[in-house]
Amino acid sequence: MQLSALRFGITNLLLALNIVLLLIGGIGLTAGYIVALLLMTVIDELFGDINEDVVPAPARLLDAMLVLTLPLIALNSILFACYFSSAEHTWIGGLLSSIGIDFDAARRSSTTLDIIGAASAVGVIYGWGMNVAHELVHRTTDRFFSACGRWLSAFSIESAFNLQHMTGHHINVGIYEDSGTSRRGESVYAFVLRASIGNNLFAFRSERDRLQRRALPFWSLRNQFLTGQAMSLAIAAVFYACGGWLAVGAFLLVGLLGRFYLEAAAYVEHYGLVRVPGTRFEARHSWNSYRSLSNGILYNVERHSHHHLFAGKPFYRLTPDEGAPVLPHGYMTMFAFSLIPPLFDRIMRPSLANWDLNYATEAERRYVVEKGKQLWLPQPAE
Repeated sequence: MQLSALRFGITNLLLALNIVLLLIGGIGLTAGYIVALLLMTVIDELFGDINEDVVPAPARLLDAMLVLTLPLIALNSILFACYFSSAEHTWIGGLLSSIGIDFDAARRSSTTLDIIGAASAVGVIYGWGMNVAHELVHRTTDRFFSACGRWLSAFSIESAFNLQHMTGHHINVGIYEDSGTSRRGESVYAFVLRASIGNNLFAFRSERDRLQRRALPFWSLRNQFLTGQAMSLAIAAVFYACGGWLAVGAFLLVGLLGRFYLEAAAYVEHYGLVRVPGTRFEARHSWNSYRSLSNGILYNVERHSHHHLFAGKPFYRLTPDEGAPVLPHGYMTMFAFSLIPPLFDRIMRPSLANWDLNYATEAERRYVVEKGKQLWLPQPAE
């Protein structure tokens, strides 16, 4: 296996690192969050792009990396939940003490600020879990992969994802009515709210209609929207068993944070790009980036045009597309900028102007104007 393929193991290494930090406690609980932010932004930009077509590594090993994310996130969650226990000794502390790890001492030495740092790190981890879930729910012919993807989604309280993403977003991407496509001028905060509501409404209705067509009851185990909610409730129950109601509240917080990271990534992927209803998706309808580290951590999701053109391809078969527009920075760096909407607008304006001029069709330019949005075309000289 070439070194370039090893970058797809970075996510799980970071998950394992955060487990170690949770076992140590104290100020180290914030370290995982800081390391993740630096890797995904500053260091990612320093490493630059990678444009290889196919990853030279065994497919089974790369698939195993995806599946391994689930137990690693589960263990991160259990340890994090135990930080909210009022008991002097937790059940997992008793287990770990048998191998010389004093987890209960680590809990007691951690301040409120330390636990806030841990929550921030776990929120990022859940966001990464949603990215892996995105890859796995596309493996529609493999029930095991699909089930792993649904459980990863459940940590972010996102049972709508596999339903809306497959039968909604991939069909309607770029169309103004798509809840998963961000509109030009829309802030990330407005988009996350609109997408969260729209995606859940779409998933609820599509699953209701599917069951009606098959003459199946809505309230049944066949309803993937409801069973997805039940999976999140099961995780909440584990949090309660580990740390009581405070832990359940923490789960809601970090789960919503994971969902925010998911929607924020979607915000960056299609910001301001449009497709006229009835026309086919082309590579120019999605922003791409080829940063080496973030493509490794995010399993090539930044090769987004190729993913939309060939949704069934595994991440290690996605290739760069010369006909696709490219963001000025990596996805996570652009996400960081999006948290300050005026800054994001300033950074994206030249890229949108280039898309309007060199990628958009005349019909798409009219579509932008019809929806009350602004084109960024060079003004003719007077």
